[in-house]
Amino acid sequence: MKLGIVCVYMVCPENRDLLDLHLRQIERHTTLPYAIYGNALDLDEQIRRRLDDHPKVRLVDLPHPPPNPDPSVEHGIYLDELTRLAFEDGCTHVATLHLDSFPVRRGWETSLIDQLTDKRPLAGVMRTENFEHELPNGILMLMTRDFYHTYQPRFWVSDDVKQSHAFKEACKGLPLRGFCGLGYAYCLNANRLDWIKLTRSNARNDHFILGAIYGDVVFHLGAAAQANKAFRQDDPINNAAWFQAIRRTLRPGRWAWAREAKRLAAVLCHRWMGGAERLKQNQNVFEQIRSRVVADPDGYLNYLRTGASNPQPAASPLHHDPPAGVTVSAEAKPPREKPDSVLTS
Repeated sequence: MKLGIVCVYMVCPENRDLLDLHLRQIERHTTLPYAIYGNALDLDEQIRRRLDDHPKVRLVDLPHPPPNPDPSVEHGIYLDELTRLAFEDGCTHVATLHLDSFPVRRGWETSLIDQLTDKRPLAGVMRTENFEHELPNGILMLMTRDFYHTYQPRFWVSDDVKQSHAFKEACKGLPLRGFCGLGYAYCLNANRLDWIKLTRSNARNDHFILGAIYGDVVFHLGAAAQANKAFRQDDPINNAAWFQAIRRTLRPGRWAWAREAKRLAAVLCHRWMGGAERLKQNQNVFEQIRSRVVADPDGYLNYLRTGASNPQPAASPLHHDPPAGVTVSAEAKPPREKPDSVLTS
């Protein structure tokens, strides 16, 4: 077996230490022969040299797609091309990772591969704490070659496909923008296939989104490529029980008229209810978690996984009542969401 790891490396200079940690943790915990397939777009000279010099990394020069206000479109197009190249290069399995995600235990990939079957050909992160129910996330997705060649899933979904009856039926109730995993959810649902769902497994939490462990397999810092640390649970509209009930029951086509009204209402509520302060808090906690995991990855990951004390001072946790329909541990009570136009990872 051979594992291909695909990653879109959008690395700003202040995240060079995260890139080094990401590469070290992959090498440390991966037991199968592997290669990393990464894009080479918009990398500064020093970061590109680091990736070029790494013996396991194959950088691919990919053309820029047409501009799109939804950043998941560009990300999805790159992932589709990298996945295709990995399988063409002889990989038996392909896994996605983010710059700020990496495995936390040795043999992570074989532990997932051993659970895959013809009817359950994919394992992936499912962030229920971010309203991503039944939606695999590229923080970690691992698939088989047979699944890829048989069903030809795609990360990027064209607008024409999204307007089709088959897509609307298969993706009823799922968010239709902002998620690279949407195309895979469509493929799995349309073909009645199951998948292994890796949900948040933290024993301790310093934030309701940031610093997550999923399935005791992968760590995700979160929002490393996101300028504004704004999350869907920062939005009081999305956090309301009545809004969640409407979201679950309306068909995607009929839901379209309400999305714009919701977005405008969310902007106003976000301003009235301390949105700027929430962004500042999120940024501060992000910086603290990043510093801790870079300085002492074993200690901080053990703290998150087991609840054991960590010698560094804890980041200030953001504790709030969980939204309707979301179950989290007592350590990870999430706050509210933010307008769709600025919400990504």
